[in-house]
Amino acid sequence: MTIRSTETIPVYLDTLQLNASQFRYEQVSHSIQDKTHHLIAFDFVITGNQEYHDVTSHLYGQTFDVKVPSHDLHFKGSIHNYSTSVPKLATEEDTVNVHLELIEIQE
Repeated sequence: MTIRSTETIPVYLDTLQLNASQFRYEQVSHSIQDKTHHLIAFDFVITGNQEYHDVTSHLYGQTFDVKVPSHDLHFKGSIHNYSTSVPKLATEEDTVNVHLELIEIQE
C-alpha cells in the first residue's frame, strides 16, 4: 500500500513537529525477517539559524517516536535517508529544504 499527499501535513518526531510536504507512505518488506515495515518520506523547510540548529540537533538522535495523525500512523523509526539544500543562513528568513525518509525499526 502506498499513500501520497501533496498537501502539507504535520509529522511528529518525538515532540518536534515538522510541516511535511510531498508526503509518501509505503510498507516495505524485510527479506530476512519476512516482515513489513512502515516507510515515510517527505520534504520540509526550515528557516533561520536557530530553527536550523534546533531541527538538525534533534535529527542527530536518529531514532524517534514517529507520529502522522492525519494518516493514523505511529511507529518507532530511524533515519533511512536524509538530504538538504546547501544552507546559506545569513538571516533568520533564509531557508533550507530538507528531504527525510524514516523507516520503522523493531524495539
